Amino acid sequence: MNLKTWTDEELASTRGQIEEWCAKHAQSVWSGRKGYIIGLLGVFGISTGIVFLIFDGIEVISFAPMLPGGAVCFSWWKVNQQYKKNSGFLEEVKEEIARRIKKAEKNKKAGKMDKVEKVEESVSTGKTEETGKFGGE
Repeated sequence: MNLKTWTDEELASTRGQIEEWCAKHAQSVWSGRKGYIIGLLGVFGISTGIVFLIFDGIEVISFAPMLPGGAVCFSWWKVNQQYKKNSGFLEEVKEEIARRIKKAEKNKKAGKMDKVEKVEESVSTGKTEETGKFGGE
């Protein structure tokens, strides 16, 4: 994905949305110690089911702890992967915004004042020109 072709408003909006998602993730059950404990409970369910299979033989009830344990482990893994992807993308967006601000400051020294002020305002506040809304709304 080429962020250089995005408009300033798109960058600011995307940054706001990803930061909002990361804040929600930080408050969710899947983050931090709670997330690891839930993941370990899923692993415990799977291992308990395997032990039941070994000692009791193949019975339907032996699969009961394995199914929810597998679902919990898979969900934990997917959320963790999504968080890593979003964090990496957020860093790319922030780098592009910083690059544009440096470029705008360079142009400001060269005498191109009007556009530079608009770029800095839209990137720093996330406010778009057309709607007057902030990026995350």
